[in-house]
Amino acid sequence: MTWAFGFGTGGTFREALERAALQAVEALEDDPDLLLFFSTCPLPKRAFPFPAGPASRPGATLLAGARAHQVWKPGTGWTRAPAVGLLAGSFPFPCVQALRFRPKVLPSPDGDPRTWRRVLGFQGPPPAALLLLAGLRSFHLAPLLPGLQAALPRTTLAGGVLGPEGPGNRTGSVFLESILPREEALGLALDPPTSMEVLSLPAFRPLGPPHKVTAMAGEEVGELEGRPAWEVLREEHRETSGETSLLAEVSSHPPREDGALPCAEARMVLRVGKRVRILTPGGLREGQWVRLCLPDPEAAWKKVQALPSFSWKGDGCAILFACPTSCRDPSRDPAAALAERMGGIPFLGARSWAQIAAVPGCGPLLLGQSLVLCRIGEVPDAPSAGFQGRRQGRG
Repeated sequence: MTWAFGFGTGGTFREALERAALQAVEALEDDPDLLLFFSTCPLPKRAFPFPAGPASRPGATLLAGARAHQVWKPGTGWTRAPAVGLLAGSFPFPCVQALRFRPKVLPSPDGDPRTWRRVLGFQGPPPAALLLLAGLRSFHLAPLLPGLQAALPRTTLAGGVLGPEGPGNRTGSVFLESILPREEALGLALDPPTSMEVLSLPAFRPLGPPHKVTAMAGEEVGELEGRPAWEVLREEHRETSGETSLLAEVSSHPPREDGALPCAEARMVLRVGKRVRILTPGGLREGQWVRLCLPDPEAAWKKVQALPSFSWKGDGCAILFACPTSCRDPSRDPAAALAERMGGIPFLGARSWAQIAAVPGCGPLLLGQSLVLCRIGEVPDAPSAGFQGRRQGRG
């Protein structure tokens, strides 16, 4: 299994893709089985034949990816300019399968695991890993995650919700040979002996202690711990009035002794006067717990600096789904810190509006304001420090 990275800039999606693929395939020195890309360029609405030439694509090659509002450019950092970052993978064995997740044909989240496996097309052994790419209109696919966890309990899941910046986008942002409908998500299933390790890091800092939701007023938060929600928000947000964004960790579980909320997901807080709303799929409920937070990418940078050195052995690649918030100090960008620790393996990154990763004891969650790093390879030894995931090989 070998991987290579390419980066193409300027022009249309097709032109930037050609440049990126040419660079990656020349470095690969083999025919690619998978071309996985992130693009800031608008995606074509129709399928198109991949161009001939040194980067020609064999008929069996899988072309998949997504549009993002920023992609990672090696040596530079995040860029909004028209560009395509691309990973090319060549495998000595068939190991990649593309799956389209359509809301209308999915079982209920608590459906029978055998029904889920049948609908998803998994009749044999489960895949080692599943990389999920979703567009902005597929947030309603959040019930897909518990269903996948039930159907594939030993499969490592990770991914992101991607799309361009700004309102009015009428097309999808996920691509599989052609652009997919906005409500669909794409899964790339990787079979053994492929493995995927996942590292997730929150990029926010709490403002105060967790609070129990004691009253709701429709979709708005009425009371926290018996107090009006707007009063709690004003009190905890007072010293940071210059900040425009406010988040809340949301969990269905009470806080631990150290104050941390288990299985928490970061969500956006909307406030107009005394009206407070926390945007969560399915809505917030009484009895849940919340903790107000501020976006803080430097918090993730500090966590990266505190991690033990990564031990990279063998071939592989890394894929990063990063929160959309930029650092005030570019030298403290957590994405740059992670890229430096990759040891030279191919590295593909994009800003994502939400991130998907498994949390120990909770299964896969639709995170917010986080960074999720996926390392794909076929390394037989134990996972590196700080990573959650499973290495699986042929027995």
